[in-house]
Amino acid sequence: MDRLSALPRPILHAILAKLPDKDAAKTIALSKAWRDTWFSFPYLSVCSDDPMIFDLRFCNVDILVGYVTKRLLRLHDQGLAIKEFKLNLKMLKPTQLSHNHFDRWIQIASESGIEVLELYLPGGRIGREYGQRNWYILPLCVPQAKSLTKLLLSSGIRVDREFLSRSMKFSSLKMLSLCYVRFTHEGILQNLVSHCPLIEHLYVENCFVYNVISTEDPVDRFDMVKSLFLNGFQKLKEVHVQGIQESTIISDKWFLELFSKYPFLESLKLDGCPMSETINITSARLKVLKLFHCSNLKEVNIDAPHLISLDYCGFEKLVISLMTCSDKLEVSVDTRVDYQHSYSLRDFIQNMPQKILASLSLIISPSYRESDPSELIPAFQVFSNTPPRIKHLELRERAVPSREVFYGHLMHCLLSSCFPEKISFSLVMGNSDAFIEFFYEMLMGSKKGECHCSSGNTKCWWHALKIVNISRSFLPDKPKTITYSLEM
Repeated sequence: MDRLSALPRPILHAILAKLPDKDAAKTIALSKAWRDTWFSFPYLSVCSDDPMIFDLRFCNVDILVGYVTKRLLRLHDQGLAIKEFKLNLKMLKPTQLSHNHFDRWIQIASESGIEVLELYLPGGRIGREYGQRNWYILPLCVPQAKSLTKLLLSSGIRVDREFLSRSMKFSSLKMLSLCYVRFTHEGILQNLVSHCPLIEHLYVENCFVYNVISTEDPVDRFDMVKSLFLNGFQKLKEVHVQGIQESTIISDKWFLELFSKYPFLESLKLDGCPMSETINITSARLKVLKLFHCSNLKEVNIDAPHLISLDYCGFEKLVISLMTCSDKLEVSVDTRVDYQHSYSLRDFIQNMPQKILASLSLIISPSYRESDPSELIPAFQVFSNTPPRIKHLELRERAVPSREVFYGHLMHCLLSSCFPEKISFSLVMGNSDAFIEFFYEMLMGSKKGECHCSSGNTKCWWHALKIVNISRSFLPDKPKTITYSLEM
């Protein structure tokens, strides 16, 4: 007897909700009970490159239209809730599906207690068929869905002037994510955000305002949204803002006002925002801080006793000072290194507090000029003492030189500046095998990696090496990943 299939339908729905979308779809083949459970499942996720149900690269779009319409109408006509509706059609062209279908689906979901709506539609490419006339216009039934708590919009979506209405209100919305969304008026984004009184998580990434240049121009012209003001959101916990054309330089005062206005703010990510050279951040609630490509920034002083994650990405060698932080703090720094001046990496790491070094994951994005090898300053002659320990060193594909003559300088520069517990390479280059072979022989003390101590009593990093553990992973359509665990 199949006792699992005999469980009450709400329990079967709870089981499906815990499974990945592909695995949940497979359950329709188990039994009639599971098939009925699937068609009454209040979570509908459709992806254009998911072959589990249909693959629109090879099938007619009528299959998609019929499938989605049938699923939504069955729930609606039975008076059942449609809690989540996720539509990811980025693999299609905007002209492959009529926008009337989108309007009908969203209207049905809005009338059926929709809580989560995610739309990822075709867009972001150049050409007449990707112009603003073919972008999907978000209908007003979306803010009218009083049960909606989570709204995610990405790519080929346009928001028109109707959203400037003062009567519009997302009365229950707690999460709003807007990525590559186009607006037909500068004030729409501000008005939309301002009508989310319960918002807790806000993500705004690379949104634009459409400007009419010529009706005959096949390529539409857009300008970045110029500003976004966050006022009155007492429940705000997480903010991620990228691509806002803000003219004001972010300073200490900006952070002071931010954390005083939003006492529950726990996660903050700023990407591409101009800042003062030195900023001070004080927050009793902040747990996650991400600063990516913030121009002018050179030093940050942090007093955040609950901070558990600090991410920095930029070309500047940021000086980080911590007054307080959590004992579980994890730090990730993605920066550019010029191997022509190998001492810069050493100085950069030595300026970090010991608490950061113990949890530091350093991602190398070098500015590597492969010209005359004789111009390189030998790292082992500049530094001969034992380098400071860090948690993890990662070299991505672009961090590896194309010529073998630079291999030795690269590794001596890195391992004379820091000694990681683990080194990772994510490589897809044609010469990756040659580089890995060189690195292995260097660590094993072969002629390519023999000791290069300078004169004196101190020893280079190689003498402190005790253990090397090597693992490889090969994933389909993914870079080759090699991990080395080192111990001194």
